[in-house]
Amino acid sequence: MLNQEDGTFKSDKDLAKIFKDKNIDTTVNTINSCGSGVTACIVDMALRIMGAEKTAIYDGSWTEYGQVDEPDFKQGAKQGWDEPGKN
Repeated sequence: MLNQEDGTFKSDKDLAKIFKDKNIDTTVNTINSCGSGVTACIVDMALRIMGAEKTAIYDGSWTEYGQVDEPDFKQGAKQGWDEPGKN
């Protein structure tokens, strides 16, 4: 999505081709996420350069999600999910 020479975004035409080649529908609601939120910001900006209006960033991404305890499906408990400040 970025030009290697100078770090600027590729043209809107080049960006459109990237998304089209990956079968990404830029007309639907899109939430961008990644490991820490940085790459998600780049993808979000690329979508906006192309004119996408239904895009958002989950800035906590996998780093935040990984800190939440998973439910205990065997016992039916939601430890970590329903505690204040943990969701």
